[in-house]
Amino acid sequence: MRALVPPPVVAEVCYFLSTAGKVRLLDWLSTPRRKVLDLPAAAYPDVGAILARYAALDPDFTGAAIVWLARETGCGAILTVDLRDFGVYRIKGNKRFEVVKWFP
Repeated sequence: MRALVPPPVVAEVCYFLSTAGKVRLLDWLSTPRRKVLDLPAAAYPDVGAILARYAALDPDFTGAAIVWLARETGCGAILTVDLRDFGVYRIKGNKRFEVVKWFP
């Protein structure tokens, strides 16, 4: 499976990792099956609209960036532990995210 990642995800995940973990993550992201996609400033109004739409969930910028990227790319599968928010967020066609099972 190919992984598409917006840059805020990299920053947020690195916050929780040791230095060695950060290095491993960056190496993992540099492989051909992973792609860190740009989040252009032109997308900020759309990300802001996503934040406003889901304000009741108190979403963070990273989650809104993921929703924006999914809408732009059509990729609806997500690897997350945030099942609450990603169970509510919607992508194109009012579809739910497909949560990739990676933990028991």
